[in-house]
Amino acid sequence: MTRRNPFGTISFSENEILQGNLYVSRQIPLGNGNKVQELRHEIPDLTIEEGSLLKSFWLPPKHQVQTWFMLAQTPFFESEETEDEWVQFAAENRQQQLNWLTPAGPLVKVEQTDDLRTELAYDLNENRTADTVSAEWNEKSPSLFFESMMLNADINSGK
Repeated sequence: MTRRNPFGTISFSENEILQGNLYVSRQIPLGNGNKVQELRHEIPDLTIEEGSLLKSFWLPPKHQVQTWFMLAQTPFFESEETEDEWVQFAAENRQQQLNWLTPAGPLVKVEQTDDLRTELAYDLNENRTADTVSAEWNEKSPSLFFESMMLNADINSGK
């Protein structure tokens, strides 16, 4: 079965999984000398086959791929209704939540400049590590997922 992100949780045994998209990028220098990640492909699809979760991609030379994965023994969301609402929100508001999570912090869209390479450029942004969207959702429907996203944002803002 092939699925497309955002799709919600995948349950198995007594555990739940959330799997992020694959972000294929390469590092490029901008005209001002800053180095940023140029997003080349965002791969939302995954396949669940015979108990395995599969993601496939081709990685060109000098490119890298990043993704994130969450595993829990308790449900990520308070209810199936909340999960469905979040999936719908995430699909319709892709720029509002932090999607491209990395160990250094979330990569966010760089403001477009005269340098045409900024059209698909992403970088760390200290002003955008706070996950206000997850905080708002957690206020109305506390859950492991939103708490985890807020904790990740707190950790990254302290770097």
